[in-house]
Amino acid sequence: MIKKYLFFLLIFTGIISCRKENTSWTSKWSFPIIKDQLSLKNISGDTLLVNDSSGCKLVYEKTLYRVNLSEYLKIPDTTISSALSINFPSLNINPGTILSQPNVENEINIGDAQLKVIQVKKGKIEIKIKNPLTTKTYYTIEIPSFTKNGINVKQILVAEKGSTTNPSTVTSSIDLSGYTIDLRGVDNSKFNTIVTNFDTQLDPEGTITKVSNKDITSMDIKISDIQIDYAQGYFGNLHINSSYEVPVKSFTNITQGTLDFSKAEIDLTIKNSCKLMAKGVISNLSSYRTSNSSSVIFQNVQINNPFFIAPAQGNVTNLISSTKKFIFNESNSNLTTFIQNFGDQYKVNYSFELNPYGNLNGGWDEFYPESEISLGLKTILPLSFNAKNLTIQDTFSLDLTSLNKNQLLESGKIKLQTENSFPIDFKVTLYFLNEKNKIIETLEGTSPIQGKSNLNLESKLSSIYLTPSTSFFVNSNLIKKVIIKVVFNSLTNNYEIPYNGELNFQLSGDFTTKMTY
Repeated sequence: MIKKYLFFLLIFTGIISCRKENTSWTSKWSFPIIKDQLSLKNISGDTLLVNDSSGCKLVYEKTLYRVNLSEYLKIPDTTISSALSINFPSLNINPGTILSQPNVENEINIGDAQLKVIQVKKGKIEIKIKNPLTTKTYYTIEIPSFTKNGINVKQILVAEKGSTTNPSTVTSSIDLSGYTIDLRGVDNSKFNTIVTNFDTQLDPEGTITKVSNKDITSMDIKISDIQIDYAQGYFGNLHINSSYEVPVKSFTNITQGTLDFSKAEIDLTIKNSCKLMAKGVISNLSSYRTSNSSSVIFQNVQINNPFFIAPAQGNVTNLISSTKKFIFNESNSNLTTFIQNFGDQYKVNYSFELNPYGNLNGGWDEFYPESEISLGLKTILPLSFNAKNLTIQDTFSLDLTSLNKNQLLESGKIKLQTENSFPIDFKVTLYFLNEKNKIIETLEGTSPIQGKSNLNLESKLSSIYLTPSTSFFVNSNLIKKVIIKVVFNSLTNNYEIPYNGELNFQLSGDFTTKMTY
């Protein structure tokens, strides 16, 4: 039996050794490459699709900028310093004696703002006392300007004995979250003023202490990291100047061509949620397209022309913003040119001046957490327009490398099947690229793929075949991407785009492969 197996093994080995060429055979394959859908919902990107009684429209709405008053109304870190000493060269002081500095008014620097009351969202106080006396000393620090739930800040600190040259030190800190700061001084008639009381008591159980006028007790109250939740007063003449860039995704895939929009509109709305008057100017609004570095400046008499916005009304529970709205259309601006740039970035330059005429409100301006100024852009594009060579393209990943390294594409065609429910004809071009985005093959449809001529008709079904060149098959293992470019042209003037319009397409390959072993 073993001899028989050896016999057959020798025969099989001989056959293999006598073969001069590789074995190969061809087969036909049909498989999908890409399947996708182009509808109004995904062509619009970050745009809202609206269908109401006035027809179907694309509505792009974006807040171009929003600036909160808290970014400009700030309480700088402030240190209140007090020094306590006797007026005599030397004095013996009995145990338990109290030295006081009551109702000291400390003005803080807040620029030209004149604040009366602040409610603190976040902040802190750090207290540091240096004791030069040669006895234990009790310090009472009271800040009636700072209250929470009706109770003001009060700290009793105990410092061990020190000396003139080497005073002892005691510290404390307080979280100011939720505190109210009254800045009106002792008689409630001032602003930017903090009142402090500072008492020093010598140890009641100590001995008589000799004190000189060189024994100066120092107290520092550092107020820092204040975030305002509410403020009342005059906030000064504030200037807000900036430029802002907003990415716009709606037309990212459009590469060229024109759209003749009918009754398109752009609305700019400035909203003032601050309880103070504002003067503003929009110095520039432009559309910038990254792919070809084209820029179109929006032109209208309101651009670069100052305007005023009234203060907001109401209170923290019912704050009613004041608005200023500009409506731009083809009759008062270069709207069509602006839109046809298909910008993927809007740029806006603006400036605002708050309280342009000073303290007209008698110090009764109010700030709330919602106090802000914003600029909103709204573009309304009714979907009834003319399309001329309107070009949209998108890039898809693609890998035609065989699962088996011995299987190679030899010949065949690429089939494009479409279902078009738009009343638009379009032509298709395919670009096959390598990983470095170099074009390996270009396939261009010779005739348009038809759209339906009437909105009431069924979707138009079409199929076209594209035949690649020999180099496509030779380099098929290098292909990593395919760009599908679609060029639209209207069938009629000012046609209406259906709300549920979509273009379904499937790219598939009918290929002959050759496998070699």
